Amino acid sequence: AGVIHEGTLKRLIPGEYDPNTGMVEDETVTDSCRAIFDNQQPLQDLFPDFVPGASDELVYLEGLTEMQPREGDSLETAGRTFAVIRTSDILRAQGLYSMIVRAEGA
Repeated sequence: AGVIHEGTLKRLIPGEYDPNTGMVEDETVTDSCRAIFDNQQPLQDLFPDFVPGASDELVYLEGLTEMQPREGDSLETAGRTFAVIRTSDILRAQGLYSMIVRAEGA
């Protein structure tokens, strides 16, 4: 209990220009998921080309049905919002992902 967190992966999709309002209306797409944080595995082992910052964390994500995570997405889980910094499709299975995330405001 308390290890697997329910979450939501979010992506902002740029909208089209509306000449009537003079605005661009962006759209947010979401997908539900489950997340497990790992503070034992060194980030450099999974992402050797990445130099992690002090607030970067490793999370494993599964259960997505509509989208695959990518850099620039956000993840809401464990009562916080995280920016997705790096992502990898484990075994190219499109069902389990390792990601480096950073809490927003960190």
